[in-house]
Amino acid sequence: MIDGIVFGDNPRAGYFEGQRFLHPELAFELTFPVGWNTVNQRAIVAAIAPAEDAVVMLSVSEEGTEPGAAIRTFLSESGIQGGTVSESASDGIEVARADFEATTDDGTLAGEVAFIRYGELTYRMVGYSTPARWPGYAPAIGATISSFLRVTDASVLEVQPLRLHMVTLGEATSLSRYVESNPQPVDLETLARLNRLTPGEVISAGSRIKTVEGTPVG
Repeated sequence: MIDGIVFGDNPRAGYFEGQRFLHPELAFELTFPVGWNTVNQRAIVAAIAPAEDAVVMLSVSEEGTEPGAAIRTFLSESGIQGGTVSESASDGIEVARADFEATTDDGTLAGEVAFIRYGELTYRMVGYSTPARWPGYAPAIGATISSFLRVTDASVLEVQPLRLHMVTLGEATSLSRYVESNPQPVDLETLARLNRLTPGEVISAGSRIKTVEGTPVG
């Protein structure tokens, strides 16, 4: 039943190469600021500044599908003051973006918001900090918003996850000896934990073991 199931994170749902985030299924990429801590969750991909006083995040828009209308809906919300909206379109990507200040229960925030229409979805990107620190973070967050690009590289679009594969041993062996002739995309210790065996433990002929197939990404 487990033969062929995904092992580990599925890169089809997005993965990082350093600060570069690539999403094969949705065919887009982003590059987050150098040194920021990144996170990829089901509903959001984000980066947090080392001092934890600024953040930039991408999610699917709930304000609407047309970027210009969506950003005006966002800027019209209670407690938000927006700057001038700029709109652009290139390579099938429509963008509307503006600076803003927001008054919250925890104080005032300053930042930039963008709505990006690409493919069948409209995304919201927002980055912010405190008003005093925003000028120092604005260039990096602005560059991240501008880094939203279409992906056409086949090596990215066709990437596949690692998968479990069940193997029946033709002869007695150990995991250590098995991987010498059958290289794995995971280390020996991981394979041993997966099979609940020690690397040098002898496994009898006819036994079935879990192996991992595929090429790691990121």
